[in-house]
Amino acid sequence: MPPTTYSLTGMHCSGCETKIRAALLAVPGVTAANPHAPSETVGIETDRPVDHAALAAAVAKAGDYELGEPVSAPPRESGTLERGDEPHTDPNRRAADGMSDTVAGSGSAKGYRALAVLVAYIAGASLLAELPRPTLEGVMANFMGGFFLAFSFFKFLDLKGFASGFARYDLIAGAWKPWAYLYAFVELLLGIAYVTRFWPAPTHVVTLVVMTVGAAGVIRSLLRKDRIKCACLGTVIDLPLGTVTLIEDIGMALMAAAMLTLAWSA
Repeated sequence: MPPTTYSLTGMHCSGCETKIRAALLAVPGVTAANPHAPSETVGIETDRPVDHAALAAAVAKAGDYELGEPVSAPPRESGTLERGDEPHTDPNRRAADGMSDTVAGSGSAKGYRALAVLVAYIAGASLLAELPRPTLEGVMANFMGGFFLAFSFFKFLDLKGFASGFARYDLIAGAWKPWAYLYAFVELLLGIAYVTRFWPAPTHVVTLVVMTVGAAGVIRSLLRKDRIKCACLGTVIDLPLGTVTLIEDIGMALMAAAMLTLAWSA
């Protein structure tokens, strides 16, 4: 039977693809499965009609994933394993897979552009809000408020998906899953606090701690060379975890420290 492509939420890395592929190949009638984390889709081939509920149950059993309805656009074809296939060990095929992963990762360029535009908008609005006599402290407070409000907004669009991805690299969320859900609310409250100038010193301290812990988790993942998706913009924008994520966390921590220093010296 011709392959059918379904939407599939919750995937964030190649490890997710491997787990979902194995789970689907265990379903009677499924002959091939091709999960694709960046596009959040999975192509499934069967030799006979297979009930959607059975496929969805297998996917859910593999982890925090959800199989949606069929979609029109098929995912990347490379890496598909059929039932009974063993992982290949041929160096030429491994090299080819590495090239295809690189090409697939090039789609994250849109994510970087989206992030750059968002940051530019926030920075511009932060400056305009302080005219005609902007101050460094005022602009930074506006920027941090806008940053937290915007980033929490993207997380709330798919809170469950964000929490699943965030727990894969954050130090606290990895040990205590509820923090992955609470984090979006903490960002929202920090954004409101910065915009309204409510309780500045404690707000700076909380930001400094939260961003420093976040940076530590990113550094650990980078050192382990994890190939996972950054959850900073939720599941809406495809952005790989990398140096840009680290710069965001460290940059916000440094701004919080700077504003705390300015508040104490005033």
